[in-house]
Amino acid sequence: MDMKRLGPVVFAVAAATSLPTWADDEPSAGEQLVKSKCVSCHNTQRLTQLVARTPAPDRAARLERHLPSHFMPDEAQRQSVIPYLLQLSGQ
Repeated sequence: MDMKRLGPVVFAVAAATSLPTWADDEPSAGEQLVKSKCVSCHNTQRLTQLVARTPAPDRAARLERHLPSHFMPDEAQRQSVIPYLLQLSGQ
């Protein structure tokens, strides 16, 4: 392929790979739920501390046991919130 043909291809690839990804900037469903349901009583730092004080292997199971009786009875919401809380705690 000669340079005249290669130039537009290189430009197109560079342009496509450098486009901003707005979806990456949007908060996850878990983050949105935590902000709408949890932070009115527990700020993010406090939530992180609460999750982190449980040994890492037990965190997800503990949250699954605790959240249904703590204002999150919906399983689909818990399935979004638990990974977000684990991520906050460094797991």
